[in-house]
Amino acid sequence: MKIIITIRTITLYVAFTSCAIILNLMKIDALNADTNSMEGLGNIDDIKLGLSEVCKNLAESGACLNNQKEMFENCRQECIEWEEKKRHVQRESIDEEDRSLYELNAIDHKGRNMSFEDFEGYITIIVNMPKLCGKTRIDTEKSFEAVEQLKKIWPYALNIVLFPFDMPGVNYSLEDCTQYEEAFHKDRIVHVMKSIEINGPNTHPVYKYMKNLFKIGEDDMQIDMATFYIISPDGNIIESHYGHSYELMKSYIRNNLRTNYPEL
Repeated sequence: MKIIITIRTITLYVAFTSCAIILNLMKIDALNADTNSMEGLGNIDDIKLGLSEVCKNLAESGACLNNQKEMFENCRQECIEWEEKKRHVQRESIDEEDRSLYELNAIDHKGRNMSFEDFEGYITIIVNMPKLCGKTRIDTEKSFEAVEQLKKIWPYALNIVLFPFDMPGVNYSLEDCTQYEEAFHKDRIVHVMKSIEINGPNTHPVYKYMKNLFKIGEDDMQIDMATFYIISPDGNIIESHYGHSYELMKSYIRNNLRTNYPEL
């Protein structure tokens, strides 16, 4: 059998706090040619194992989130395994007499007050999205569109409330937020709220409610991946889904719709 080994340099940008570290990975491609061309490269299985370890370390550092395109092209399996470890689902019941959920209010991105009482009778999804400015590999517009896609599938039975949140330690006055602001201020078919804080003493009341319900500490809301809260139409059941992709969330939403709207 003949094999040619070619080496392709792939640049991945991995963000650690405010720094970007450029990593060059050696990707091995096997093609038909003479096995003698492998001399000096070592055992192919050892090389693949080494690359897998690099991918695992990148995944653990958050690169699957911060550099989705490059990571899923070159470290797809490691990203899938990382996401599976992160996933977490909780379900809490609320007493029928408890109306505190529907007493909550929030300000949308245009400054309008919105009462959660308006969502009674609908399946409502609350989801957080980080406010990302400056040099980022994440396309903010596509992130908004992914949320809107869920609403387009079930336009009449579903309400989606999107809460952008400020990343801790980021001085937004020093960042170029042009891309984010353009996407943020567009008219949307989902409810886009004013940017909030989801950890610390200034946590928004909606997230204080959810953190109290799911027994999350004041500073312990995870921010590396989105958390989806699915609220039943009568407000008596709330599910927390952490670390799930939008594709996976479709199946959970579909199950909730079948339970609450069997006629659909």
